[in-house]
Amino acid sequence: YHKLLQHEPCHCLALANLASIQHSINDNYAEAESLYTQSLDFRPHLPNYFTVSHHSSRNTSRIALPSRLDYAGVLYNFGAFQHEVKRNLSLAMQIYALSLEYNPNSTATLNNMASVLAVQKEFESADAMYKRATMLDPYDAVTWHNYAVLAIER
Repeated sequence: YHKLLQHEPCHCLALANLASIQHSINDNYAEAESLYTQSLDFRPHLPNYFTVSHHSSRNTSRIALPSRLDYAGVLYNFGAFQHEVKRNLSLAMQIYALSLEYNPNSTATLNNMASVLAVQKEFESADAMYKRATMLDPYDAVTWHNYAVLAIER
């Protein structure tokens, strides 16, 4: 990744993959957050930051943007980082919502959003997210497990 970044310092996927390594393997959360932020050009204070049109129109160089599914995956990982490590549930939900704009059928994203909603005691909304995820993938054992936990906790 470092060689790629020497040639393309803003390569979204290389930065995101390095962030994932820092987060998951090295437990270097500060570096992971910095890399995720660079990878997404993360500036939530800008108007309309959390929109697909902003991300689609921001590329003015010859650098190829990742596919919609790649970008959704980067957003999912950054949302999970905010959710699990930083415990910033509000920001995690915003990032997950943007990820769904890029990949509306991501059961992993729907599952994580439902988990956040359950923690926030928004049980009806969590239930709806889990239902949507299980309809998209009726064989997703993780989602079914989390859905059962929600049913028990209610």
